[in-house]
Amino acid sequence: GHPTNSFYDFGVLVHQFDAMDQVGWHSEWLPCAPDQWCAKFGDRFSASIINRRLPHIFDDNQPGFVLQPAAASDAFLCAFPGDGGTMDKVCNPPGVSGSCVPGCRMPYRVWSDGLRRDRNQLKQLLEEHERDLATGARNGDHACLQSDCFYNEVVLSAEAWVRNLPRTIEAVFFPKWSGNAQSMARGTHQRFSEAYPWAAVPLLSLDLGNHNAPFELVQN
Repeated sequence: GHPTNSFYDFGVLVHQFDAMDQVGWHSEWLPCAPDQWCAKFGDRFSASIINRRLPHIFDDNQPGFVLQPAAASDAFLCAFPGDGGTMDKVCNPPGVSGSCVPGCRMPYRVWSDGLRRDRNQLKQLLEEHERDLATGARNGDHACLQSDCFYNEVVLSAEAWVRNLPRTIEAVFFPKWSGNAQSMARGTHQRFSEAYPWAAVPLLSLDLGNHNAPFELVQN
């Protein structure tokens, strides 16, 4: 992958479980439900772009989904070259409106730090991300879950995500060296396959240290 606005060419877009979905209810591919504590975040999913030059994920110990490029493009709301602080950007009522975009902008509030990027600025975002890493502008472990972490954040519409299921999800994956993530991923893969038996979604392990073939097919 390389800096580009194309969802097919920038690398791979992945979502990892982050408690803003229905992991606890064994429907990890669905957004937080209206009767759950995270309901106000149920109108979006967060994801990260990874590639050979940006091999950085949100959490080394969480499984997740590889997202299908066309479905992800359809669901795209905005993106940030780092952690976007998106939990602070809540729409009331939830969902996209003329004055509010979940995880991106709120009514009557100007996003003045210039970090939020739109669809036609993904190339710029990835160039900024690479530059930040090259100059040492970020410090800390690449999965520290804080704003100075090494991952980027792409915000996706939960409505479009669900509308495009099961096509939204291209694969279930887990970080290769995490036994707990592997166990969770196997369960997720089995449940997703039972819910959408025609989808034939594979289970993959992800080795970020392998720049030539980071994903490997795993038998479940």
